[in-house]
Amino acid sequence: MGGAGESLPYRFIEGEVTDTRLMGVLGMHLHWDLPEAKDSDVHQFFYYDVEELGLDQLAVYRGNEKIAVELACKACFGGLGGKMVPIEENEARWLAHHFVEDTRKKGEILPDTLYEINFILDNPAELSEEQIFSLGQKMCTPRRTDYAAVHYFLMRLFGQDPEGAALLASPSLDMEKCRDICIPGGATFLMNTISKQKILAGPIAYLSESLVEADDGHWMVFTEVSVMDKKVVDAALKTKFRVTATEASLKLRKSEYISVFEISADEEFDREFSNFSIGTTATAHESGTMYMEFKPDNRHVEQRVFTLSDDIEALYFVTEYGQMIVAAYSYESIIAAEARIAISGMRNYIYPTNKYKFLDSVLYEFAQSGYDDFNEFVRTIQVE
Repeated sequence: MGGAGESLPYRFIEGEVTDTRLMGVLGMHLHWDLPEAKDSDVHQFFYYDVEELGLDQLAVYRGNEKIAVELACKACFGGLGGKMVPIEENEARWLAHHFVEDTRKKGEILPDTLYEINFILDNPAELSEEQIFSLGQKMCTPRRTDYAAVHYFLMRLFGQDPEGAALLASPSLDMEKCRDICIPGGATFLMNTISKQKILAGPIAYLSESLVEADDGHWMVFTEVSVMDKKVVDAALKTKFRVTATEASLKLRKSEYISVFEISADEEFDREFSNFSIGTTATAHESGTMYMEFKPDNRHVEQRVFTLSDDIEALYFVTEYGQMIVAAYSYESIIAAEARIAISGMRNYIYPTNKYKFLDSVLYEFAQSGYDDFNEFVRTIQVE
């Protein structure tokens, strides 16, 4: 559909993008009418990682079934926890071109389906700096609290994304002075604890205690970030130092609630679970597959204490042994997960066997342990 240099007539129907720019990921859905194509309605679904992978997914659906489009959106970027924001054609074409060029710049492999958007790439749109900044603002979820402004700002800095941080900054803030806060090579923002330093007329200064993970290990970074009208007006490094993996693990420690189900009919379960797990993120392990279900929004960023895993609603680990292990980090979340399972189509093909509460997270340890039976794994760690 449209080789390099080929000019296909097309008509832009609509476009939308998630308001998750501050999380460092974006999902975009574009709808085109291509009269010369066999199926004139073409829907494109983009998943873009700002920090590392670039354009990681590009899926295309020909047709205009509403349910099919909704399912494709959910499957591609339903886990981002954002709302869809309408965009204009020039913004859509600029973003598609930017996604591709940034991926090439990062040295990452582009999706095999790239040829599907050649008719867009052959007609790039130009935006002024003001229009690019305005588009960036459009893709940012509104901040309800100063806490969110601080969390997002530091998250973007540690992610080597100064453009994203600038979307949160006052025009008077010199972004160059924020370089000292960053870790060379970038770092993952694992946890941040905020306390108010002083409340005066004007900006409020917040002391942040950040735990980040870089290629050379874990760091604690202390900063003072001043906010006014949900905009960062000043940011300065206080101190930073390395910590051990053990110290980092202790800071991130949280309880894990686990329910174990035995699968009684593999084929029927697989069919129903494939529908149940739409929108989750799947990761393959030696003994099974982990499915991560995210919360429907990113309200956890509004809290005084931010933890990266707070956006996880539940985890589902389906083993080769014939078990489904469901995990959550709160009692309310595990009950909610069990309730969703109870009304799903797979309820007739599973039955519960055990429930556990652990003071530390053990599901990932199980996934990497080589064990097939979770109950046997638990007996082993209890002995230890």
